[in-house]
Amino acid sequence: MDENEFIRVPVLFNIGNVSGVKGSALPNMVNMLVVKNEAGQRKLVVPDSFFDPFNDNLLEKLGAIGFVDPEVHFVNTIETTALGGEAHCATNQKQKPQ
Repeated sequence: MDENEFIRVPVLFNIGNVSGVKGSALPNMVNMLVVKNEAGQRKLVVPDSFFDPFNDNLLEKLGAIGFVDPEVHFVNTIETTALGGEAHCATNQKQKPQ
């Protein structure tokens, strides 16, 4: 892949406080999943950052590569983030053999 094929996604991390806690301060939108239904319609499932400028930035970049708003679905993963995890830690997709 070429460098220009990557979409840069804004994130906010804690680099450690007095107690040494490190990790994502907001749900990390890079942990997204593209799913298709039986009709082949795609949906991009993205952790909601709960910070509109980050979400808007991502929607703009996804729009530039052909994803339209109804295809992007933001999901609430704030509890997982608050516990120190990320959405990818619990993301599974059942795939139909081809």
